[in-house]
Order: sequence, then C-alpha cells, then structure tokens
Amino acid sequence: MNSEDKKFEKLKVFLWNRPCYFCIIYRSKRSESGIELKWCKAVSLNFKSHEEYDNLAAKYQEIAADCYRRTRSIILEENLPDPNSQGERWCGFDLHVGPAHPHPANKLGQRWWHIVIGSGATYKAGYVIVARVAAKDEMELCDCVVEIQRIMAS
Repeated sequence: MNSEDKKFEKLKVFLWNRPCYFCIIYRSKRSESGIELKWCKAVSLNFKSHEEYDNLAAKYQEIAADCYRRTRSIILEENLPDPNSQGERWCGFDLHVGPAHPHPANKLGQRWWHIVIGSGATYKAGYVIVARVAAKDEMELCDCVVEIQRIMAS
C-alpha cells in the first residue's frame, strides 16, 4: 500500500468512528483552463456504485472548488428550512436566511454537519475533503478538522 493509500485508510478509519455518512476526496489537476478538481476516493454508508458516487461528487463539486480556490475550510450545520425564510443558492447549497432549526439530535446529542477542508496540509497535498459528519457542536468538528489535517500531513 503506497503512502497516499495509507493516508486515505487512516482518514476513513478516523471518520468512521465519528460517525460519518459520507466522505469524498477531490484531487486537484492542472489543465489548460487552470486547476480543476476531480473526485478520486469516496466512501459512504449508503452509496455503493460508481454512478452513485459520481452523482454525490457532482453535488459537492462547486463548494469543493470554491474552498480549494480560496484555500479555506468551512463547517456547515444542517438545518431544517424555516417556512417563512427565503432560500438562497451558494456554492451548490440552498441556504435559508432566518432562525436556525437544527435537525433533531440522535441519542448521543449529535446532529449532522458538513465539513469542507480545502486549506492547510490538505490543500498543500492537492486535495479537498468533503464529509457529512455527526457531532454535538462546532468545537467537536474543529477538533475533527485538526485531526484530518494531521493525517493529511503525515
């Protein structure tokens, strides 16, 4: 197993203990039009076929590219839309302005969050990582991002 595969295996083991619903890893490639991202690895609880992963990766392509271009990482809590709020498109996501209505927590007090990592060691290695992870709060996810960066730097 090469060092890249070892990193991805460590990442998979780490995220699976969170729990993690899916993880997509995009690799940057130079092209005539600049830099483009293409998904290279993915793992999910429900998706099994290459076509399902293609569709999942296409859904998050825009936000992955935005984070890579800006060398940033973001954490987004999943919320139910407020019936009176207006939806707004941003990087492929429908965001709603107004009061937050978080999804109900599981028995461990965790809710679903999206993390997009396009900075630090992940960026330097030429990757962007997008994952849907369960956590109690944003601080828990910040610790998760730090650990992912440590894995990618190894």
